[in-house]
Amino acid sequence: MAERQWWTINVSGYGDFQYFGTEDEAEEMRCHKANWEGGLGKTRHATTDEATYGENHLRWQYDHKYPLVERELEALGIVENTGS
Repeated sequence: MAERQWWTINVSGYGDFQYFGTEDEAEEMRCHKANWEGGLGKTRHATTDEATYGENHLRWQYDHKYPLVERELEALGIVENTGS
């Protein structure tokens, strides 16, 4: 399985957001969000500051009891990647 890392996805009409996942997962999210917003999307590796912002946002969600999926918990170091 490919290694998960932070990505910045930009969708016209929506803006930038950070996403933690493999390149294939990030591309799938880019397509989904661009289709939903009716815009064009681009994916690139996140800068250190962008990755920190994304992690802080996930940490806030975790602390406030938002339901997070395994991929998001992995980004926070709460669960290990099981390779599935």
